[in-house]
Amino acid sequence: MRKLGHGHSIMFFAPLEVDRRIRYVVGKDPSSVISVMNILQWAIRETCDDIQQRAPHWAQQGMDHTSRYAVWTSFCKDELSSEELSDKWLQPEAKKLEDLYGPRNPSNSAFLATPSIRQRCIELGVSSVRSVNMDEEQEREVTHEAERERQVERPPKVTPATHSIHPDVVVFLKTGIVPPNTKALRPAFETLDATSAVSNEAHVWNPSVLATMDFEKTVVSSSKIDDYLRPVMWVVSGRGAHNEVLVVLSPYEANHLLPHIRSSDKVRLHLYTPRVTKSMKPGDDLALYSIPRIRAGWTPPSPLMDQLNVFSGQLYLKDYETYIRLCRFLCVYAKDLQCEEGIAAGSDGFIAPRNRPRHLQTVHTFQNSPLDSLKILMGLRRKGTRFAPTHMGNILDGRLLSQDDFDGRDDVRFLSPLLIV
Repeated sequence: MRKLGHGHSIMFFAPLEVDRRIRYVVGKDPSSVISVMNILQWAIRETCDDIQQRAPHWAQQGMDHTSRYAVWTSFCKDELSSEELSDKWLQPEAKKLEDLYGPRNPSNSAFLATPSIRQRCIELGVSSVRSVNMDEEQEREVTHEAERERQVERPPKVTPATHSIHPDVVVFLKTGIVPPNTKALRPAFETLDATSAVSNEAHVWNPSVLATMDFEKTVVSSSKIDDYLRPVMWVVSGRGAHNEVLVVLSPYEANHLLPHIRSSDKVRLHLYTPRVTKSMKPGDDLALYSIPRIRAGWTPPSPLMDQLNVFSGQLYLKDYETYIRLCRFLCVYAKDLQCEEGIAAGSDGFIAPRNRPRHLQTVHTFQNSPLDSLKILMGLRRKGTRFAPTHMGNILDGRLLSQDDFDGRDDVRFLSPLLIV
């Protein structure tokens, strides 16, 4: 604090509730300017209140010390035995109801038997140590919360599937074109047939988002494989017969087929990770890491990335336009439809075919709500982690999103500057 006012300055910051408290203590209205003297007055007032509030505890400690010291003096004079000393030093673990709530005789109080402590408490404005006992009562009346220890149930052990590389996958990597009528590359959402997230309208999803057979098959099992879904990590971009395609590979395929990918000028291997936290940057451009490096200005088609993100379990969307585009594909009510009249949506936000506007009444659209199966898929991808507050959680629960939900602004507690000295 040296040279304060001679080159050095000090600035006070305080939350809104502290600002209000200072004005209340010094008697100033919200439009008045707070000075350093006002802040010092508030600090001294808070210090005095804290001392007065803690004085009963100090007095109780002083009385305990006085009584124990008296017993120790008697013990040193051989007036008490060691057993009597321990009995008088120990305090009871429990008290009777009469001691806690019964009337007290001030003449028998230990507070009146210690003149120095009594004088000190009178100077501080404390006339009784009753408040100390009240703290004990409140502590005994608290209902303790039930502690929950989460135990993760591991899936049962099963036989893992044997890795294999289909020749059609090699052909795709060399030519960039998906072989016609191949069984090694299936539409991504059709690979969920052996899970609880199976969709009855998997054909509605874009057939240009594919997954290999090795990515799909993880274990040798005839039952549901919900606990053994492989995460989406490696994606190959290429061209189909007419449009671009995205193919999801398994880590085994990405490792063993890397020489074919390096030597091919028709496809690119991309490292992909779904955006599961709001702080993550969107990876919809597939530019995180690619082999070979992508050319400047290239981006994958937005409809394909929207569906790849849903298939991988992405929880946060890139922007508001992506949200509107996904809602239109899923036939889910969004704010861009509020200006149109006669639109009735279900409790989950799904718009039935008879209630849709004309631009949503196409042949390749959902006739039944896909939200239930997508909610199961998100749960399987997140391994039981709660995702309701996220963008996808709001969509699947039928809640509307606005432009403000995609601005990237986090909740911050702002401090209001009081003054600069």
